[in-house]
Amino acid sequence: MWHHAVAMVLTASAFAKAAKFVSELGRPLERALLALHFGDGDVDALDAELSLFQNDDGGFGRAIEPDLRCQESSVAATVTGLRLLSESGAPPDSRLVRAAVEYLLERYDPDRGGWPKVPPAANDAPHAEWWHHPDGQAASDAPESWALVNVDAIVLLHDYSMLVPAGVLEEVTETAVRRLGSLPDEVEMHVFAAYRRLVSHLDTHRKLGVMTRLVQIAERIVVREPERWSEYAATPLWIAPSPDSPFAMVVPWELQANLDFEIASQRPDGSWRPRWRWSTYPEVWPLAEQEWAGVLTVRTLVQLREFGRIEAR
Repeated sequence: MWHHAVAMVLTASAFAKAAKFVSELGRPLERALLALHFGDGDVDALDAELSLFQNDDGGFGRAIEPDLRCQESSVAATVTGLRLLSESGAPPDSRLVRAAVEYLLERYDPDRGGWPKVPPAANDAPHAEWWHHPDGQAASDAPESWALVNVDAIVLLHDYSMLVPAGVLEEVTETAVRRLGSLPDEVEMHVFAAYRRLVSHLDTHRKLGVMTRLVQIAERIVVREPERWSEYAATPLWIAPSPDSPFAMVVPWELQANLDFEIASQRPDGSWRPRWRWSTYPEVWPLAEQEWAGVLTVRTLVQLREFGRIEAR
């Protein structure tokens, strides 16, 4: 088994190699994120990069999500952009934030209790098969499929709740909690992640029931075998991505071993790479993969720092 008596750390030279990769081969957006988290960057510089992905309707598009490359706005891409704004501490009065929240509110469909994930135009540009716009809507509203994108949109409306009518926020939250009850014990890993993010926004009486259910799900979907961590799977770090995660109790030992594994997984060029690929548009995948490498390298560095796994520079 993967085990170290002393926890591994990312050395200063390995960190420098990762930073060099992002600065030379990452998108300007990831460079701004790296500077914000580890350098002398600020939110204004990040906003300037994010604004290049935001359309006039307030939504995000333009391949901010590298697997979804249409220029047009989509709820899926807007969730990506708004989450980056939220995680970087962008205030509610940010022009980008207000426009993105307005976009989500305008596209909310009360009849389906959620949002259309992508527009038909998504099919006219290179995209991963999971972002294909269906001809009919029924498939996309199956319980598990509904949760993808929708729950994350709800989380972000909570992040900026002062911009959202209270009645709307209550309605969508109730829908998300109710739908969790109809999901199977083994859900797709992104569905778990979205509900995991929702937990901190729930009131006490809802939180207990949702946490109990999510712990059951986590126990079922977590991949505990180190030999499978190089797959695209619900690793311990996917279940509990930060040291203060309430789900860390599900995988206490595995979490530390998974951190060791991630440190050892750094590529010779300094990057971390996606563990998935499209079966569509093979000619465009190398570009998306390169963009993802920048995204994942910054994300991994931030996570390793949260767990105290980066050597002091």
